[in-house]
Amino acid sequence: MKIKDKFYVLFALVSFLLALFSLNFYQGSKIVYLIYSITAIIFFIYLTNSKSFFVENFLALYFYLGYWFSFSIKISFFDSNFVGFSDGFGNFDFSQNSFDEVLIICIWSFLSIIFASYIRRKFCTYDICSYNKLKDFSIYKLREDILSLFIFFFALIICFVNSFYSIFQRGTLPNLNVNFFLSNSYKWFLTFGYMTLFCFFINYFQQFKTNSFSKIQLYIYYICELLVHISILSRGLIFNGLSILWGLKKQVYKISSKKFIIPIILLIFLFILNIFIVGDLRTKQITQDFDSKSKAQIEKKISDNRNFFNKLSVVLVSRLHGFEAIMAVQGHKDKSFKFFLSALKKNTGPNEISFFDKIKSDDRQNTYRNVSLTLPGLIAFLFYSGSISFIILCLMALVILLAIFEKLIFHLTKGNIVFLSFVGHMIAYRLWHFGHNPSNTYLFILSIFLSCFFIIFLKKLFIK
Repeated sequence: MKIKDKFYVLFALVSFLLALFSLNFYQGSKIVYLIYSITAIIFFIYLTNSKSFFVENFLALYFYLGYWFSFSIKISFFDSNFVGFSDGFGNFDFSQNSFDEVLIICIWSFLSIIFASYIRRKFCTYDICSYNKLKDFSIYKLREDILSLFIFFFALIICFVNSFYSIFQRGTLPNLNVNFFLSNSYKWFLTFGYMTLFCFFINYFQQFKTNSFSKIQLYIYYICELLVHISILSRGLIFNGLSILWGLKKQVYKISSKKFIIPIILLIFLFILNIFIVGDLRTKQITQDFDSKSKAQIEKKISDNRNFFNKLSVVLVSRLHGFEAIMAVQGHKDKSFKFFLSALKKNTGPNEISFFDKIKSDDRQNTYRNVSLTLPGLIAFLFYSGSISFIILCLMALVILLAIFEKLIFHLTKGNIVFLSFVGHMIAYRLWHFGHNPSNTYLFILSIFLSCFFIIFLKKLFIK
């Protein structure tokens, strides 16, 4: 049996055992929960098999974690503590029927994405091996370690300036005194630019190797990833890193999985380190303008989670969001297409409570200096309409369109699989966190195209 088949068997077994255990704690219909669990397992396996696209792979991962896994973990191991281990649930009444309705919405959403992927496979595919190896087409004789260090030190300077002037940081107001063009250039570089550089050169140097990749180059990238996420006060380091590893694995499919063990362990270690460093920085930033009494109260509240495992579990479990957002929307009584269109058009300004946080009556934006907001995610956002049929049609259309978009990027970048994996992750991650200022999605799409053109420029510069 192949390693991937063994993984699927182990994954299905562990997930099903967790489902059986969680079944005892589910408050609604046991049959509905079992159907939901089986659908989630099939959803993950089908969207990560050999015929799937990168965007489907990461949708499978993030939606499985955010909608099924996190919910099952919370009801079974955390006593259904949605207060302490989520971003809020609005007016959800925790009745059996309400829970069942949320699960049914998730079931239909998973089935819609599976069916859309099935249709896509009939007419939209691409061959990873369709572009030839570079062989000796390099204009310059480059050393991967020297080049990676150059990118690292360049990113280090950008990170330092960004931290000092607070140009772009997640969860905080931007520095409005910085030039608009400069501010957006920093934002692009710190979300797409440095990753585009590493994706290009990791792919570039791998082309000259046989069933291998440069671990030194990968480790330099990891340290750069840590610095960038500290600079922008983000705890999502592991996701970018996994997308790079997954792209490498798909590109060099004959490579032994054992070669990825040490990189994965290092990535997990840096991810945990990232969580604690950014957590402390955010605490300092929240309290820096408060009087001593208020500062002491907030620090005491945060210190309750100082225990290593407690703090880690709070961050990991509560940040696997998605299900609670659907709970919050389910509890909202004014769902309609008019309500959905209002959310679609809404642009939240600085110091203004977001559209979704108003549904949840979340006042943290008025409480803290940080722009603390929560996001509904794609399924909950579509549920603003109150129509399951609308959710099904939108998800099917979107998955097919995104697959076509991925194929376009594949051809634009001449088969840069590592970059393609990164873009697939970024799209899926945005859909997982969709809902804040949705009309600005065009900027996200423009950022992807800018990265594509950057890769085209780099190919012309370094490859004959």
